[in-house]
Amino acid sequence: MKKEICSISLSKDWYDNYFTFYSDGTVIQICDKHSTKANIETEHKANELLPEIKKKLLENCPVEKIEFIINFMSTNQNLHK
Repeated sequence: MKKEICSISLSKDWYDNYFTFYSDGTVIQICDKHSTKANIETEHKANELLPEIKKKLLENCPVEKIEFIINFMSTNQNLHK
C-alpha cells in the first residue's frame, strides 16, 4: 500500500499545480490547464521529472522533507520506512 510522503505546491495565480510524492516511487500531479480544464491528474515517476520541475519542487519543499525528496527524485525507489 502506498503512503503519501509529501505534497508540494507550484501553483501560480489562480491555477493549481500540486505534486504529491508517494512511497511506491510515484508522483501524482494535479494541475489546472486553464479555467475550464481544472484538476487534471497525471502520474509520474520521480526520476522522470524535468530538471526545471525538480528545481522548483526543491525550492518549495518543506525544509524537513528536502533530503528525503532529493533522494526520492534521484533513486525513485520505495524509500518510505
